[in-house]
Amino acid sequence: AIFNGENNYCSGLYDKTVIPKKLYKSKPEADIWAQDIRLEKEFVLFKVKTKQGEAADFKVNVLGKQNVPGILGAVTAAKALGMSLEEISRAALRIRPEQGAMRFLPPKNNPGILDSSYSANPDGVIADLDYLETWPQKKIIVMPCLIELGKESKRIHKRIGKRIGQVCDLAIITTKERFVDIKEGAVKAGMKKESILFIEDAEKIVNQIKISSNSGDIVLLEGRVPKRVIELL
Repeated sequence: AIFNGENNYCSGLYDKTVIPKKLYKSKPEADIWAQDIRLEKEFVLFKVKTKQGEAADFKVNVLGKQNVPGILGAVTAAKALGMSLEEISRAALRIRPEQGAMRFLPPKNNPGILDSSYSANPDGVIADLDYLETWPQKKIIVMPCLIELGKESKRIHKRIGKRIGQVCDLAIITTKERFVDIKEGAVKAGMKKESILFIEDAEKIVNQIKISSNSGDIVLLEGRVPKRVIELL
């Protein structure tokens, strides 16, 4: 059995499991872990190490470090099936960008699009913003508020807002539930109030993007934004 040590629930299951098991995470207290993670525009670099002292460098053609845990899970499985880390590292070079959690859509007219619209969770949003920060151009995020966060929702949305304020030039939030919390976090991080907007209508969202961006700028579509926005862009 293979467990993601970054997740507290999975770690708890790992502790209770009595059959042969492996734990992977981004820290050395696991059977396999990743370190020295470095983001580039078109790929992610990191080193994988094992408790047995094996190590290999990985270059994977996916966007953002949020892909690393999933890759580590696959590495752990391949290792359990008899491959060496060097073999797995060479195989990982064949991973294609569209197999990752986010894809880059080259610009047709003005801004380029980073499409991470399949789903969103707090850590994924922060990881996508970390990746967005690697782009030097003007940065715009379009996202809804996150759901099913319970009593932690206010704190999490303020945290997301803070990171938006540190990274983005413009934020368009497409749902109202926690807009105030996101805006508060963004403004505290130095973002201008008029640069974080609540807009529900797809046509108005796209119009705002068009009047706010130029050729070479970048738009991150995060989470379940309206499908019409993607179609129009």
